Amino acid sequence: MFGYYLRLAWQSIKRNYIISSLMVLALAVGVGSFMITMTIYYYASSDPIPQKSDRLYAIQLDAGDIESDYEVETSADLWASLTYLDAKNLMEEDLPVVNKTLHYRFGTLVLPEDKDIDYFGAEVRATNRSFFSMFNVDFLYGGSWSEVDDEGKSVIVITEEINDKIFSGEDSVGRTLKTNDGDFKIVGVIKKWNIAMPYFEPYPHIGHEFAEIYTPINTFVNREPFSFNGSMNCWKPFDRGSHDAFLQAECAWVGFWVELASKDDKTQLLESLNNYTTNQKTLGRFQRPTNNFATDVNAWLKQHEVAEGPVRLMQSMSFLFLLVCLINTIGLLAAKFIGKSTDVSVRRALGASKSDIFKQNLIEVSLIGLVGGLFGLLFAVVGLRWVRELFGDSLERFSALDPTLIIMGVVVAIAASILSGIYPSWRAASEPPAANLKTQ
Repeated sequence: MFGYYLRLAWQSIKRNYIISSLMVLALAVGVGSFMITMTIYYYASSDPIPQKSDRLYAIQLDAGDIESDYEVETSADLWASLTYLDAKNLMEEDLPVVNKTLHYRFGTLVLPEDKDIDYFGAEVRATNRSFFSMFNVDFLYGGSWSEVDDEGKSVIVITEEINDKIFSGEDSVGRTLKTNDGDFKIVGVIKKWNIAMPYFEPYPHIGHEFAEIYTPINTFVNREPFSFNGSMNCWKPFDRGSHDAFLQAECAWVGFWVELASKDDKTQLLESLNNYTTNQKTLGRFQRPTNNFATDVNAWLKQHEVAEGPVRLMQSMSFLFLLVCLINTIGLLAAKFIGKSTDVSVRRALGASKSDIFKQNLIEVSLIGLVGGLFGLLFAVVGLRWVRELFGDSLERFSALDPTLIIMGVVVAIAASILSGIYPSWRAASEPPAANLKTQ
């Protein structure tokens, strides 16, 4: 019987192909726009490192003085980075962790030796070698620099993108990269990040660019003039003409993360941070109440509302647009079923029940929904690529649909078409056949 209903549905679609095409188009556009925003939300809200997200913690300290006018109730009330002095001290502290890293960003100018390649700007992340193991960085060639290099050697790790651009994708380990900050030996090439954004940034957000070059922090932090990209919060004046004074200044600009052996060690970690705060207070620092926080990866993203704000607004607008498309589909279905009322009346007169007519119509709208869903996925793919072109390679990871999202898109389209077809199908099945047959 299902095959018979399906054949009747296909014949009805072909017979009224203009209205059927309009319904498919309405569903495709509605589902496509909805899937674009759902894909962005899916990647923005997904766990970027599920293997250890409950063991990686961003550290925040309330290092302000007593005159600082703010209240701290949650970690969101504090600046998201540390002073260089505190980050350096904590690297030397015996914290109950298996790994710890500090980092900051700045820009440099890459000067390719090949004259056919124009020089270009690149973002550099100054950090220590633990960064790569903590955040599960995958290497294409080579690996991280050594502990000796961490002391301040002229070595770098580059991304696959830069390696493709300058070295045509060949193994560049051991070769030299020239920049306006000097010549650096390449020790590793990392693969493209397979995550939505650099979640370990002090202020992560969708569209945040990944660094293209990685170098030991001690190689650059003592250089003059000092280069820095990012957010800096200062609560005490310092001698801006002295680089040493800047490194000792009460200015938060360095990201600091730790990796615990187990999430149960968090209490012990906070105790160690509180002890550090107590020691700093004896030196005249940390004059405010003790407010220290360790925030895991997912809480960090939630704290910075990565999947909220504009993303939520876009999602709501796309849902409303899908609803408008469904309302239009209801009108088109009503016109379509009214147009074939004579056929329905003949079938009723020959013994077909209301439920038979209702089921056949629902199969027809389900078929329309399936086709509309498939076209909707095509629109979504095109739309996501347009988003990538609009925002650049920082959103490259949003340009592909996850298999889960593909299934969800088809299900949404079919469910939406069924919902929009229930009322027109019921109306068509409820029409008395005698009234229509008398007019023929």
